[in-house]
Order: sequence, then structure tokens, then C-alpha cells
Amino acid sequence: MSRFDARSEDNLPRDLILIDTDRAVESIDLLQTSVENAPNFAAGWKASGVPKILDWLLAGTQTQRSGMIAAVRTLIDDILDRADRALEADRTRMATRVSTTLFATRTAALEESLTKWAIHGHGELRDSLERVLVSRDWKKLQWWKLFWRIDDVGITLGRVTADNWLKASERSLIWLEGRFAEAGLADQHDTDDFTATKQDVVPRPFAIEKARQQVLSESLPALEALSQTLVLQSASVTLLSSTFAVLIAISWPAFGLMQAGAVAALGLTWSLRRMQVKWEDARESWIEELRERGRQSLRHAEEGLRVRLAAGVVDSSSDVQMLPDLEEAAATIEKAKTALHKLESNQGSA
Repeated sequence: MSRFDARSEDNLPRDLILIDTDRAVESIDLLQTSVENAPNFAAGWKASGVPKILDWLLAGTQTQRSGMIAAVRTLIDDILDRADRALEADRTRMATRVSTTLFATRTAALEESLTKWAIHGHGELRDSLERVLVSRDWKKLQWWKLFWRIDDVGITLGRVTADNWLKASERSLIWLEGRFAEAGLADQHDTDDFTATKQDVVPRPFAIEKARQQVLSESLPALEALSQTLVLQSASVTLLSSTFAVLIAISWPAFGLMQAGAVAALGLTWSLRRMQVKWEDARESWIEELRERGRQSLRHAEEGLRVRLAAGVVDSSSDVQMLPDLEEAAATIEKAKTALHKLESNQGSA
């Protein structure tokens, strides 16, 4: 150590020795220059702190009551203390891991509940859409009823979606999310808003409600607008064909009323047939969209829950195998400490 302020030595611990190597070298140089510098050498050598090191080394060679050198005893005590602390740290770590894996039985029950929920969800999706196809509200929206029910399309389809689309699975998902949170598998990204993208596979407690809101806000307005467009187009084509038939009957007297009626009937038939085909195709496409959105919601929720379930399971087989080794190490340390105490007691009594 280089030069230091001697005044700071009073603030240091007693077992800490400061050495001024520069001053020790200078003192040796003075003595080598002339023997007359011996007093200065003695003062500088003592002030450098080197004699304290010599005293410390000599003290380490002295034996204690146990007949053991103090430095060796200190080394043994330090080794035993370090081993004891390391053993306690391993015990704490292992206890934490083992306690983490103790809920493996609960995770097995959660996995079984999740599997049942997924099976029930897909079954409910199939059955609910089948009920929709035979429901009274669905029959109200047949193509030939659009002329007087065109204003009820949005309300009727919204009620069909809200009342029949995965209602039981939605409630079961919220309950299942609660069980996961109770088991310590809560998702840090759980949120009640609907800001997540469609590609987000992390489940929310309201994932099905989110998908339902997307149906009501995206596909339903488009279907309602299509119904209004088809009715308007059908009425327009029928009106044009009828006007054309009247003009033909007036312009060409030889063109009879039957022929004019046939032209008007042709326009009416074509417009209604076109309306029927397009509307029924749109309704079938909408049902398929409901089915696909339902499958995606169920699949994303199941995948997210299974990821969280797998992340919470820790393999503790290696920790369990280490338990006997730790116990043996603890017993060995305790035997060593007991032997040291007996050695001191025997030497002291002697």
C-alpha cells in the first residue's frame, strides 16, 4: 500500500493493518546508506507498519489450548462456516423449488379442467349455431321477408349473436382464469380492454366477448348494408322492367299485353332470384364467420392457458435426489464442529 494519512488509522477496524511500503523502502535505503541513520530507520520502519505484520505472523504460529495453531483453527472455522452457509442456501433454494412444484397435483386438475372446457366450448359452438339456423329470429330474415323486415336485420342478428354465441364458454373461461390466478399462474398481460390484435394468442378473461364485439362492429354492419342494397336493387330492376314493358306496349300496339307482362315478369323473376342467391350466400358466409371466429377464440384461449400451465411446472426430480446428499453434508459439518469443541474441552481440562 502506498502512503496513507496516519490520522485515518484510528477509524479503521482493529484487525485491519495498514502497510506503507514506500516508507519501509525509504527506511531500508537510509540504513544501507549509513549506519548513522539507524535511529531514522527504526522510526520509519515502525511507522511503516511492517512490524505489525511480523507480530501477526508470529501470533499465527502460536498454539491455543486445543494444541492447534491459531491460523489453522481460524481457517477451519472459516471453512466450516462457509460450508454451513452454502448448505443453508442450497436448502432454501431447494425448498423454494420443491414448494413451487408441490402444486403439480393442482396443475393436473387445471389441465383436466382446461381440456374439458375446450371440448365443451367447441361442442357449444356447434350446437349454438345449429340452434341459430332453426331459430325463429333466423327464419324472420329469409330473403322474401326482407321487404318488410329490412330494418330489423341488425337488431335480429345482434340478438342472435349475443344470446347464442358461446355464452356458457365465456362464463366458464372467466371461472377458469380465476382458478389459474388462484394457483399462482396469473397472466401479467390480463386486461379488460379490446386493444389486442387478432394474432395475440395470450388469453384474456374476456377473449370471447372481444371476438363477439368484433363480429357486431365489423361483419354485422356489412350484412345489414347488403340487405338494404339487395332490396333496393330488386325493387329498381322490377320497376325498370315494368316501365320497359309499358313503353313497349304503348309504342307497338301489335305487342300485346301478354308479351308486355312477360317482359315485366322476367325482370321481376330475375331480380328476386338474384336477391335470393346473394342473400342466402351472405347468411351462410356470416354463419361460417361466426363459426371460424368462435374456433379462433377458443383455440387462442386454450393455447394461452396451456402455455401458462407449462411455464408454471418445474421439474424437481433432481432436487429430490439431492436431499439425501444435503442431509449427509449437514451431518458431516456438525460432526466436524463437535470434534473441534471436544478437542478444545479435552485440552482445556488437561
